[in-house]
Amino acid sequence: MKIFLPGAGARMIPPLKAVAGVGEVIVSTNDPWGAGVFLADRTYPLPAFEEPGCAEGVLAIYERDRFDVCLPVLDSALLFFARHRDRFRDAPFRLGMAGPDVVEMACDKVRMVRSLAGCGLPVPPTWTFAEYLAGPGCPPPCFLKPRFPEDRDFGRAVYVRLEDETDVGYWAKKLAGGLDRHVVQPVLEGQEFNINFFCDASGEVRSVVTIRVIDNTPGGAILRGEIVRDARFSGFVRSLAGAVRLWGANQLQAIVSPEGEISFVEINVRLSGSSPLVSAAGADEFANTVRLLRGEPVSFPGRLRPLRQTRWDHLHFFEGEPTGPPRP
Repeated sequence: MKIFLPGAGARMIPPLKAVAGVGEVIVSTNDPWGAGVFLADRTYPLPAFEEPGCAEGVLAIYERDRFDVCLPVLDSALLFFARHRDRFRDAPFRLGMAGPDVVEMACDKVRMVRSLAGCGLPVPPTWTFAEYLAGPGCPPPCFLKPRFPEDRDFGRAVYVRLEDETDVGYWAKKLAGGLDRHVVQPVLEGQEFNINFFCDASGEVRSVVTIRVIDNTPGGAILRGEIVRDARFSGFVRSLAGAVRLWGANQLQAIVSPEGEISFVEINVRLSGSSPLVSAAGADEFANTVRLLRGEPVSFPGRLRPLRQTRWDHLHFFEGEPTGPPRP
């Protein structure tokens, strides 16, 4: 099987290449220095997903490198293929993702919060920044963050704690014209958890793995975490999957207060930054994604290895002569 990852996705490439039966992983990117460029078997330039010509670019890549599966692993890529589903309906490759309505829900924080609440999951109060300014909302401190994936890139993403009314006024002026593209939520204190779960082709939940987050960055992937046994989240996962048709790897993010109150703040309907840790612990989300794409039954162990991820990436330097053995 040859897999195409639109938009690269450096964390996903090595574990996918390690799956038995995966011949090649090719990627597209608009960043020639992205890490995925150096990890994939081949890389093709492609405009940003919101730019004209992207759909034609995907089809041109297929004509040059006949891949079997297109597997979006970025929210922006999911939205692009969801909104251009008809364009690729008759394409000779498999598109591995949830349905367009599910993707649109997951990639809009306002719709996402309302949908999770409708499925019986506890969520924090959430306003667009415009709604918050019109009041009444929670008093500062509160948290301001992007509503949509296209506003989450490193150049313009805003993840900021609004400490007082001065902060609110400053960011209201700075984001004027885009107030509906950002949301405000109360500051949630407590322990963060990533709940990775996997659904089979019928949408049935086949695996639930909970990770206690030790360190991460706002809007970014987990840096450090550990697999824990925590049954508090399984019922919520099954309630959600019973109401929403999900596919493959998914992730809920929750914050548990010191008093034990749970607030679900995010859902990813794709392989996530936690997937390598979950797979290393024994619930291989990459191999089972490939099984789904082949039409094969998925398989998960009954017991996981209690792993701790101490760091995702760090530099290694070696000193030595070019002709001699490297010296740590």
